[in-house]
Amino acid sequence: AWVSGPQLSLKSTTTYNLNVRARPDATADRVGFIPGGSTERYDLLARNAATPTWYQIRFSDTVTGWVHGDYVQTHGSLTGLPVR
Repeated sequence: AWVSGPQLSLKSTTTYNLNVRARPDATADRVGFIPGGSTERYDLLARNAATPTWYQIRFSDTVTGWVHGDYVQTHGSLTGLPVR
């Protein structure tokens, strides 16, 4: 059976839109947002450090972006998730 890699979703306490950024930086261009209260899961692609404050996700078929770790929860093992 195919097993997906680690995923990410909003924390249930995140009720406002979460910006998805082009880089792991709060001043980087916004490439989209996750609506507040969303329960959708996104594939995790990378983290910005061994102890990450930002995570890179596959936001859509054509867009990847970064979200701040304070507002999200991860699912699955982050072992092997690249640092970028």
